[in-house]
This record gives sequence, C-alpha cells and structure tokens, in this order.
Amino acid sequence: MADFLSVSAGAVGIAVPALHAMRILLNDVKSIIDAPKDVERLRNNLIAVEEAYKSLQNIPDAEWTALGSDIAALAKNAIDTCEVSCASLHRDLKRWTKHSNGITLSKTDRVNIGFFKERQLRAISEQLQDTKNTFNNVVSITTLYSNFRVGRVTEETKADVKDIAEKLRAGAVSANDKLISIEDRLDSLRFKSVGPEEDVDDRTGAVRQLEEESAALRGIRTLFEKLAPKANEESIRKAVGAENKPVSVSFGLNYQGMQVNVSNGPIHFGK
Repeated sequence: MADFLSVSAGAVGIAVPALHAMRILLNDVKSIIDAPKDVERLRNNLIAVEEAYKSLQNIPDAEWTALGSDIAALAKNAIDTCEVSCASLHRDLKRWTKHSNGITLSKTDRVNIGFFKERQLRAISEQLQDTKNTFNNVVSITTLYSNFRVGRVTEETKADVKDIAEKLRAGAVSANDKLISIEDRLDSLRFKSVGPEEDVDDRTGAVRQLEEESAALRGIRTLFEKLAPKANEESIRKAVGAENKPVSVSFGLNYQGMQVNVSNGPIHFGK
C-alpha cells in the first residue's frame, strides 16, 4: 500500500510513521486505569481504528492501481485527518488531566473530563467510528476486486457487490447529514459569546474539533461518492482486466466432452 500511495498520490511517509499521533493518544488513554466511560469508549474506538488500518495496509498494490490514484489520495486524506484530530485531542487531554499523575485521575480531572468534556470526547469517538468504517469499506471493495481478478466469482460475491454499493451510497448520505449538523453547531459556537463559566481555551478547542470533524466528513463523503460507482460488476471486471479473461478448459477422456468449473469470460478452443 505504501509504495502505491507514495507514487500515485504523493503520500510520502504514509507507512512510517502512519497513525503515529493516534498511537501516542492510545497509549496515553490505555495508561489511565480508572478512566470514565467516555474515555473507555474513546480507547475502544482507537483500537478499532488501528485494527482497520492494519487491514488497509494489507491491500495489494494491484488493487490500489485498479481503484485509481484519486481513491488512494482520498484514503490518505482520511488517515491524515484522523492524525490531526488525534494530535489535537492528545494536547487537550494533557491539559484536562494536568492535576493527575498520568495513571490515576485526580478527583478534579475526573469531574472535568466526565462532565464538562463529555461532548468533545463523544464527538471524537464518533469521528473515529467514521474513520474505521471508511477503512473497512475500502478494504471490502478491494477484496471484491481481488476475487474478480482471480476468477473467484460466486453468487455470494455478486451479492456482496450490491451490498457494498448500497453501504457506500448510504455512507455518503450519512456523512452529508452529519456535516450539515456540525456546520450548524459551528455557526452557533462562532457567533456565541464566551460565558463567564466557560474557559476560552475550551471554546477554541471545541471549535477546532468541529472544524476537524467537518474536514474529515467532507473527505469521507467524497470518497464514498467516488467509490460507489466502482462497486458494480462491469466496473470491477474492467478495472481488473477480467472482462476478457480467458477461461481454462479441460476435456474428458479422449478429448470427449467439456468440463468448465467457473466461466467468467469467453471460452477459447485450440485446434
């Protein structure tokens, strides 16, 4: 994956240190042994994204080539926006837990995180879920491409094509709906005065986080919109060169009769 993205999408350094900020954040969150439920949810989502990213790394270069450099660039963008959000949250988490020792939360920090920062933690958790789903959808469609490439096409495979296409279309709609909601919240925060009980840094951080989430959703929406048309049999066969792929034919004894296992292309007979 790294080589293809580096060449075709200008993604130099995507493999190392890819998701570096996310792993730093995950290590810090894991070290909190008495974490509030929203921090535990964040930890679980970080682990899920890391696992999905490992699958993304295993996509063969041939399938990235089949998808095209625009998809590779959008996949890299999803990684980059995840990194930016994780780096920002890591800085915020350090500020929110300044009274703690890095392992056990102080009473003040626990109340601060568990009550006042609940919305921000849930927002980043939702963004991480969207990132995980994005990675998994890219992996799913490239798995289909691999199956078509080697001629492993069954009725179940064809059903999977339709299922993934529907998920991609639904994902684009969902990303757009979330984007509208976030833009409304951003407008509200930008034009609302900072109250006497509100920390200026917290307001700035909340706006920044929503802006980062907005950027991530725009990228996800575009990625799904571009992937959806690729999730159909004709497009897949054309992309992997399977539309005119010869099929191996074997004959019975004395070359009488014909046996074909799975035919996904024209059959060529020799003399």
